[in-house]
Amino acid sequence: MVFLSNFTETILFELKKRNIVAAAIGKDPAFVARTIRLTLLAPEIIHEILAGTLRKSIPMDILRQEMPVRWEDQKKLFCANAQNDYP
Repeated sequence: MVFLSNFTETILFELKKRNIVAAAIGKDPAFVARTIRLTLLAPEIIHEILAGTLRKSIPMDILRQEMPVRWEDQKKLFCANAQNDYP
């Protein structure tokens, strides 16, 4: 029960921080949450974004999915040097 209480407190604290950031930059909290998820991208994907070599067209249904945690799985979805066929 203590764990659940601490977990709930942590989630509420994170939501409050997200709301504060969202208000500060004039965006909604969902935008902040999606942007923060980008920090979990594999280094190779970040490199391709900065180099301008990431696939130019990624279907919206892929972007709306939960982002894979494993970098290898992310690379299968996003990298231009991976197979360009969509999963």
